[in-house]
Amino acid sequence: LVVNGQKIWTSYAHDADMIFLLVRTNKDVKKQEGISFLLADMKSPGITIKKIKNLTGNSEFCEVFFDNVKVPKENIVGKINQGWTMAKSLLG
Repeated sequence: LVVNGQKIWTSYAHDADMIFLLVRTNKDVKKQEGISFLLADMKSPGITIKKIKNLTGNSEFCEVFFDNVKVPKENIVGKINQGWTMAKSLLG
């Protein structure tokens, strides 16, 4: 899979080894049905991290950019297009 886009307010992305992503993998179904849950290696080519400084000067939050980042199929968590179901179970 190839990922393009960005993720904002990601806690400690600059220290992370992996990042989880909810990505659109099917535009022809209901919004919730076309999302997949992936794990991406933060050292992958195409990942750029920009720290976001808060008012105190700390930067525990980051914006992460994905430019043609290749994620292997074995890094799909659960089944393709069923990432929203996985995410809901993690939320509560």
